[in-house]
Amino acid sequence: MSLHPKTFAVHFKGGSVREALNTLPGLMGLLSGIRACGPAAVPVLAEYSRSGSYHERELALEFLHDIGGEKVAEPLAMAARTEAEPRLREDALRYLSDQSWKVAGPILKEASLADPDPKVREYVIYELESHEARIRDTTSESQVRKRISSIIRHTIQKASFVTPDGLRVQTVARATNEEIKEIQGYGDAAVPILSEFLSSKDDREKDLAIRLLGILGGGRVVEPLARVVRTDTSPAAREMAIRWLAQAPWDLASPVIFEAARNDADAACARQRKKFWMLGVQSNDSTGQGINQAFGLLMTRILWQFLC
Repeated sequence: MSLHPKTFAVHFKGGSVREALNTLPGLMGLLSGIRACGPAAVPVLAEYSRSGSYHERELALEFLHDIGGEKVAEPLAMAARTEAEPRLREDALRYLSDQSWKVAGPILKEASLADPDPKVREYVIYELESHEARIRDTTSESQVRKRISSIIRHTIQKASFVTPDGLRVQTVARATNEEIKEIQGYGDAAVPILSEFLSSKDDREKDLAIRLLGILGGGRVVEPLARVVRTDTSPAAREMAIRWLAQAPWDLASPVIFEAARNDADAACARQRKKFWMLGVQSNDSTGQGINQAFGLLMTRILWQFLC
């Protein structure tokens, strides 16, 4: 049996949440039902966030965050202060940080000093620093360096976690949209700092720096990414750099791509570079060169999207 969202809303308002949880086919249907309830769902979700199983508490916090508004601040704050599981306290604090800062700020500051888990405190301090960076009018070079280093360290840390069952999980380290926007706001000042991470012995730091440079884009990132393509010992890093180079201005990036297609020592990389090289400027005819270059750029970018 499955419940239509409207039916779920009736169950929810009637308090039969567990029945709805057990009979709805998936989270999307469940979320639709909760959205249909609106703020009326908050008291029941708040109850689940306090007394349900681990996964019920986790789900309740996520749904409170999705509903948003003033009414969810109190149950999220309660979870941030009283939840036994550090990971769920961190979730509650993260969701709180998306609410009004007037409400969230004092609770985050309290947690940065009082939370018993050092990883949670470290996360909260990171969130407080992020907020300060967003409202700061001017930023010095040392502040940019500190923030970018902090973003990279935090992004890598959150990509590695342990499940409630004790299973260690490692995912790809990806910065959030807010973190990317912050780094883009630093403009050219971010490039040399990110470039320093390209020589890191930690492959996760290097890969993240390549990705962030690629997102920054423009001619300013060609030189550091070209250095990875030409000198890095990791085929995976060289491959990632060439894919992001395909998004840079073609007149600057194409010589590096062509060079790599001819010279890369790794057979797999060479085959991949060849795909880019074959899509590049092939004609020496002065009339057709511009057309071929535009076509090569377009097809390279389409291929890049497919490969990444």
